[in-house]
Amino acid sequence: ASVGIIQSQTGIGLQDWQSVFRRDGLGSIALGFQPDIHAYAAHMMLGSVGLLGYLFSLKNKYFRYFILSVPIPLAIAGLVLSKSKSSLPLVFCYFFFILLIWLFHKSKYLNYILGLFFTIFSIFFIGLFVFFFNIFNVQNLFLSHYGSDFFEKLNVAFSYRPEIFSSAFNMFLKFPLLGLGQGIFYRLSSDYSFSKSIFLSQTHNGENAHNYFLQILVENGLIGSLFFILLVFYPIFKAKS
Repeated sequence: ASVGIIQSQTGIGLQDWQSVFRRDGLGSIALGFQPDIHAYAAHMMLGSVGLLGYLFSLKNKYFRYFILSVPIPLAIAGLVLSKSKSSLPLVFCYFFFILLIWLFHKSKYLNYILGLFFTIFSIFFIGLFVFFFNIFNVQNLFLSHYGSDFFEKLNVAFSYRPEIFSSAFNMFLKFPLLGLGQGIFYRLSSDYSFSKSIFLSQTHNGENAHNYFLQILVENGLIGSLFFILLVFYPIFKAKS
């Protein structure tokens, strides 16, 4: 129904819309009853990863086999169909992390192994931060070595995420402590002189950061993001099991 409405209002056919939305051709823009693909994908993540905690608390082995063979695979399938790009690799990172705990939970080296995992994970995200922080220098490097259209092709291939994220980081640096203000990203992203993003300002006349954690950082600054992180991790540290 959603595809039909999109086609009638925009004149874009199903195949054209799929190629614009996600270029791997896999999935059918599944939404369920959620407002967008990312909310739907979040529920699928709860089904695929969150059920594992429930699984190990069960005493009925047949119900365990049922959860492993039906709801979890269906949730992973729904996650693939959602076309949410970053959710799927994040789920496999969770699975890998849980597998490490399961394999080494009786080993004296468990803390070292988990520490190595978090170190690699942190280096990856720090690398992303440095990349987007220096995105314009990277762009100039691409221009000098590969021609004027290489960065644009890269930008399109990643659904304009390099441009959006670099714009968000630059917006964050203007008000790093307290941020732009809750809910202000959408409005200020429409101003090219502020966002420096054609995609956010001219193509969409205002958009979100396409990453909730990044948007919280931009709108609430380092102080607000710190409180948010504490709220996220406090229940984890308080958990007994």
